[in-house]
Amino acid sequence: MFTIYKIFSYLISPILPLFLVIREKKGKEDPLRKREKLGYYTVNRPKGKLLWIHCASVGESNSALALIDRILKDEKIKVLMTTGTLSSAKLMAKKLPKGAIHQFVPLDVPAVVNRFLNYWKPDSVIWTESEIWPNILIQLKQRNIPVASINATISDKSFNSWKKHPKMIKDILSSFSVILAQTNKKVRMLRELGGKNVKNVGNLKFTTNAPEVNNEKLAELKKSLRGRKVVCFSSTHKGEEQMAINIHKNLSKKFKNLITIILPRHPNRRDEIKSLLDRAELNYSLRSEGELPSKGKDIYVADTFGEVGTFYSISPIVFMGGSLSPYHDGGHNPIEPAKFGCAVLSGTKISAFETIFDSLKKATKIVKDEKALERAILSLLKDDSKRKILSKEATKVVGKDNTIIEDILKEIKKAGVL
Repeated sequence: MFTIYKIFSYLISPILPLFLVIREKKGKEDPLRKREKLGYYTVNRPKGKLLWIHCASVGESNSALALIDRILKDEKIKVLMTTGTLSSAKLMAKKLPKGAIHQFVPLDVPAVVNRFLNYWKPDSVIWTESEIWPNILIQLKQRNIPVASINATISDKSFNSWKKHPKMIKDILSSFSVILAQTNKKVRMLRELGGKNVKNVGNLKFTTNAPEVNNEKLAELKKSLRGRKVVCFSSTHKGEEQMAINIHKNLSKKFKNLITIILPRHPNRRDEIKSLLDRAELNYSLRSEGELPSKGKDIYVADTFGEVGTFYSISPIVFMGGSLSPYHDGGHNPIEPAKFGCAVLSGTKISAFETIFDSLKKATKIVKDEKALERAILSLLKDDSKRKILSKEATKVVGKDNTIIEDILKEIKKAGVL
């Protein structure tokens, strides 16, 4: 199977520059940095020991920041962080600490991987979560570069798929000197696929700091919402805004002071959302137009970036989107609202955050459809003690001190990766 994959990757090599140009025209690549994905560098390699840390996207790279801070306390070590998306690159530009640099991960093609490794010459590598690039990992193994997999996870779907290719996945997993999985269930699955030295030290995402809160804007919103019951629909995708509208119209008959806040996952969908609200004949205001959720408004659309912490601060009840939409699968991370003590609700499509929801099972409520979501919100609005139970459990899990970072460092040092 790996041979077929390798041959295919050789065959597509000539069209990769065109592929990146097409992505650039769609706004998915940085025109000044897209060559990084072909293994070319845009910054110089720092002198000395270089640790390469790879994270797929925003969530993984954000959760790795605390670990990077801790590693860089050793001044002999420099960090090369790679990610694959524009959004993660923008985040790293703002948040990467001194002593760490960012590049886009090379495409998983032998010539590209060779070019990347020949220039950067990492002394060791940390791979995060579930992303697997066979050519990269096999080449690291062939070069005897020690690799650790941290915060490792695997979905049931991927597990069943890999079971059909046992030799390939065993070869890939053998690239890792140690695999630190998120849960005991993931430990068992990875061991069954052939992983060696697989352990559970907890989920690194629980160490991520809560989103920033703008206290001035928070005070402004609290004043505007005084005396009102607030329900927040966060990270919504197509189909879920209509659910928010339907539920608001039904519940506002029982709670005249109810206001629903919608935080779309993609704020550029505001016109689509406005059309839904106009058809529903609801009074609404838009954050992007500088409006506040004033008296008489039914819906407040928070169609801006970087304010999620401020809105979680004023939202006792939060539904996490991407979990009931027919256009998205995998859900979104419940840790952020949990850090604010919100009562968190979600649909059943949470495969991307299954292990986190499992850890928060006493602090969240999973619903199967729109009607069940409406009943759950009604229950929490009617009985505040039920909401406080979820809030208390959430704070207990995400607010407690933990030793995850120190445990990770201990294990990767033992495995010779650091």
